[in-house]
Amino acid sequence: MLLYEGVGLDLPETAAEVEASTPAAAHRLLHARESLTAALPELADHPEQLAVRLRAFLAEGEVPGRPAPLSPETALADVRLSGRARTGAALTVAGLLAASTLYAVATTDSTPPPPPATEVDGTLTPAPGPPHPATTRDRPPAEGPGTGPGRLVPLGG
Repeated sequence: MLLYEGVGLDLPETAAEVEASTPAAAHRLLHARESLTAALPELADHPEQLAVRLRAFLAEGEVPGRPAPLSPETALADVRLSGRARTGAALTVAGLLAASTLYAVATTDSTPPPPPATEVDGTLTPAPGPPHPATTRDRPPAEGPGTGPGRLVPLGG
């Protein structure tokens, strides 16, 4: 709006300056005019005043009938306060993140899971790791070799 109405560029030049197509720039100008006339109803009755006000703004830095901009001291104080607030918020977020990380580390079991079994020659063998409890298959027979029920005992020769 400032380039078209205030500086006096034509529509293709304005579109080139804002790096948009000419139809897109025209649509933006129409939308900007609607927004300005909604904010400043006196422009709806006198649309030529828009260009006059924009040129005055460019020449003097202020729009007639509107409050003057903040003094440099006030603007600097606002920026400093805003910077302090952002710094405080960032430190708070960093502290919460550190506290949640420490809590997660303190409450998590740190023993790694056992490694997966591997297949060797078609048979699954457990991976090296802590010993597993013995099963009945791993225990020696109670009566000695070859004397269990249903076993064949070799005949001596």
